[in-house]
Amino acid sequence: MITIAVDAMGGDHAPAAIVDGAVAAARHLDIQIALVGVPSQVEQALDAHADWRSLPVTVVDAPDVIEMADPPATVRRKRPALATTIPTRGRPAVLLDAANVECRPQHLLQFAIMGGVYARIALGAAKPRIGLLSIASTLPMKSIGAALSSRCASRVSSFPLVSSSPDFIRRVEREIAAATVPHQ
Repeated sequence: MITIAVDAMGGDHAPAAIVDGAVAAARHLDIQIALVGVPSQVEQALDAHADWRSLPVTVVDAPDVIEMADPPATVRRKRPALATTIPTRGRPAVLLDAANVECRPQHLLQFAIMGGVYARIALGAAKPRIGLLSIASTLPMKSIGAALSSRCASRVSSFPLVSSSPDFIRRVEREIAAATVPHQ
């Protein structure tokens, strides 16, 4: 059964409208729904559906909510990496974008771990390769990108799950361009 994580706190009339749609999907489709949000609010919305406890629906605690009135600086700090799969000559690859030049090396390490786990689970990669792609090649971003990339490469390569693997690529630009970043 496929599990779909749903941001129960995002969107108009959340969480009630999102929960209503998720419960309908759980009733009619062969899927597991993980409602991500503030448990007390999500469960209150779920209680409008008498049968929800018999459905493949779970609640995942995520107390941080980005409100419409939150200033952009706050939103940038709360936003996780954006991920997508990209085609390569072999198998698809996972590309995570921190979407933020204010990330610290420990955040990029967390993104690298998430990308590796996603590649293992969703793409079936037994040993995914983890690479670091510099954020910019033009001034003034070049110096910022180089400094962050260097600090991040040191942090990521010292992490036990990565440092014990020959599959960490310090600078991935050439491998991406040549499409030589396949995973095993």
